[in-house]
Amino acid sequence: MKGPKPHKLVHVPGAPRNLMMRVSVDEETGSEAEPAYVCRPPEWLTDAAREVFAAYAAEINKAGYWSPLFVDSLALYASLASEYRTNPAKCSAARVTQMRLLLSELGLTPQSARGVVR
Repeated sequence: MKGPKPHKLVHVPGAPRNLMMRVSVDEETGSEAEPAYVCRPPEWLTDAAREVFAAYAAEINKAGYWSPLFVDSLALYASLASEYRTNPAKCSAARVTQMRLLLSELGLTPQSARGVVR
């Protein structure tokens, strides 16, 4: 069959309700293939950082280029971003620069999104 493979969206166990993932469906049997990845935030993240992680993981997943390799970088960004959102005045320029670099590496800036290979 040419064209996209059939799939359905399912909830990721242990993740916020808005985080879904695409699962391939076998056309003949109708059974689901094993998911290739799970977008779970690391246990060490705070609740605020988990929300940031879930929001950005959902965006990356929706764009179709999520990989388990992103977990640590995204978790670090989520941790820094939650600190920044709590009190921007306490964040140093170095932390803001680190956040910008992480966003760029994850393909989440307008410029870096153009170069993302899906």
